[in-house]
Amino acid sequence: MSSVVPEGWAVESLNNNIDVLSGFPFKSAQFTDDKSKTGLIRIRDLIKQQPVTFYNGEFDDLFVVSKGDVLIGMDGDFNIVKWKTKQALLNQRICKVNASEGTNFYTDFLFHSLEPDLQEIHASTGATTVKHLSVKDLRGIQKPYPPLPEQQKIATILSSVDEVIEKTQAQIDKLKDLKTGMMQELLTKGIGHTEFKDSLVGRIPVGWDVKRLNELVTIKHGYAFEGEHFRTSQTNHILLTPGNFNRDGRLYFGPKTKYYEGPIPDGYILENGDALVVMTDLTKEMTILGNTIILQSPSVVLHNQRIGKVEPVEDNVVTTKFLCLVLNSDRVKTHVKDTATGTTVRHSSPTKILEPLVPVPSLIEQEKIMSTFSSVNDRLAIGESKLVSSQNIKKALMQDLLTGKVRVSVN
Repeated sequence: MSSVVPEGWAVESLNNNIDVLSGFPFKSAQFTDDKSKTGLIRIRDLIKQQPVTFYNGEFDDLFVVSKGDVLIGMDGDFNIVKWKTKQALLNQRICKVNASEGTNFYTDFLFHSLEPDLQEIHASTGATTVKHLSVKDLRGIQKPYPPLPEQQKIATILSSVDEVIEKTQAQIDKLKDLKTGMMQELLTKGIGHTEFKDSLVGRIPVGWDVKRLNELVTIKHGYAFEGEHFRTSQTNHILLTPGNFNRDGRLYFGPKTKYYEGPIPDGYILENGDALVVMTDLTKEMTILGNTIILQSPSVVLHNQRIGKVEPVEDNVVTTKFLCLVLNSDRVKTHVKDTATGTTVRHSSPTKILEPLVPVPSLIEQEKIMSTFSSVNDRLAIGESKLVSSQNIKKALMQDLLTGKVRVSVN
């Protein structure tokens, strides 16, 4: 923290200025899926604010979280949220934080200003697996803070940007639900059909075929590039890994992207337009296993191991884009997960991925289906671009307002 404090601001430890309530270790024997019971907030529920576990036992009202409460996850990324949904129970390894009554801190200001402090603690923590935050760590934070009226104005400005972010995220979530429903509809009923027939995959339009995926495509394994040539700083070649695939079905080239600087065998430089499927997933939920994308990258990308390149067996039967849609369908993704091997790290293979039977329309209808589907994807891309823009605006405002670099006027 800089030693320069803006005029009128002070520096003080949070120790005697905040009230911290640690969550209660509720007994798992009382956990239930019954949504009529009280929701139980677990660390994994903080970001989405949608408890998926409910509690069927007695509890102390002290541990009831209400809308507006500030919560901090004490494990992992140390996420901080303002609870926005209905009442739920504060589970262990989550803290509720408020400014103590009569102190010089405003709770909403604390909510916005604590995020960079938590990131700093997270970065300095030596743990190599799951990182842990303690109440002592939290109370030991020293903060520069402005007078209360200025805190309130800063919190109001940042909260208004949060509202834009939340509304944009809600629109994106609705579009994703529409996309999922539309995929199922288009891949089973097509567009404008009135006559259907029974098949091995259920009712499909008359004129459609049913084929096993391995009749339509092959999946080529990636190359096991030598680790001694891996680089963390940018080179001319990106080394594609499962970590570049996100749960939304897109590629992500962020700070942890791997680069390569060494010999490259023939046939393992990818091209834009290639369909790629991920065959290894480090998450128990298998959020990316089987995800298939169409490569679009301004950089040169290498075909690494555990990534499959999807290639049509014959021309004029299926398009690459339609194949991508089929491989991401519930029918195929469910099969991939059900047949995955491994306990912690989950794996699939070309043989397993290409086992399912799928309905196949004509090439003309494939193009129509993709055109209809692309319209939703375009709207989704616009929403996601707006979301990133709003997030960047908030980040810039936080850097200016929470440091006093830019002062707000208080009437």
